[in-house]
Amino acid sequence: MLWLIQRMWSQITGGPDIRVDTALLYSLGSLLEVHPKVPTSATSGQVMVGWWLVYCLVIYTGFESELISHLTVNKARTRPPETLEDLVNADGWKWGIDAWIWTGVPLEYFTRHKDKVVVEIYKNLEVIEAHKGLKKILRDGYSLLAVTNYITVEASSYYGDGHGNIPFFITKKSVTMFSFFAWGFR
Repeated sequence: MLWLIQRMWSQITGGPDIRVDTALLYSLGSLLEVHPKVPTSATSGQVMVGWWLVYCLVIYTGFESELISHLTVNKARTRPPETLEDLVNADGWKWGIDAWIWTGVPLEYFTRHKDKVVVEIYKNLEVIEAHKGLKKILRDGYSLLAVTNYITVEASSYYGDGHGNIPFFITKKSVTMFSFFAWGFR
């Protein structure tokens, strides 16, 4: 467009002509933020270059923001499992339970439960320490059954950044094993 407008302007006014390669390189340089040294001398060319620079700014800003969002947010990642059913149905997924809670009620819950999903979870359950389980989660394809408040503090302490972000997904759909929780005092 720049070459065409400059060519028509030079024929009408008898002014200097612009070569195709100069117009192309001028336009490409504007798009790549390498501004040309010699701007066009004709008014119509200057207006055209001005609008071309606005167009380049819009295209560049859109491309840059899309690139940044694509690099910071992984859209291709699948939804992590949130329930015990999701764990059982996930292909190649493994799971474990935090070693310090694998006594009492949680042990009885998994050993005595009649539900097929809970039986399948118990059959393939690995008893593991929380910090080792978190490392396995980072390698992908692993889930750790743990007390929500404890594992949140553990993950934040060792893997959190200064803004409270952690590289783990902690589900909001918990498994209720206790019918009540109380302390007895004399």
